[in-house]
Amino acid sequence: PFLVNGVPLRRINQTQVIATSTRLDVQKLDVSDVSDKLFRNKEKEKKKKSEGSFFQKKTTKKSKSVVSAEFKKLQKKVDAQITPLISKVPFLRTYLKTKFALRRGQYPHMMKF
Repeated sequence: PFLVNGVPLRRINQTQVIATSTRLDVQKLDVSDVSDKLFRNKEKEKKKKSEGSFFQKKTTKKSKSVVSAEFKKLQKKVDAQITPLISKVPFLRTYLKTKFALRRGQYPHMMKF
């Protein structure tokens, strides 16, 4: 949840997730608004290249991505539902706040969370 560790709703590949023995009952959460369509990138307009544009200096700055009001509303809705569940499990809030990092000789498949 964004309120706990600052990570927004994201679609994550299963291979990048570390399994833990901690369980939360998320059966009752209302996540009907969360869909694949929400996580798709908007297609950018393709500009036609020309000789003149090739020799011009690039002065355009990259624009930051803007989070829509709909996404912010959905994020707050999901956070409000999951935060009480996190509070029921001891030390889970602290665990989620910590940054995960591996050092030399540490293997995630040999760790127990």
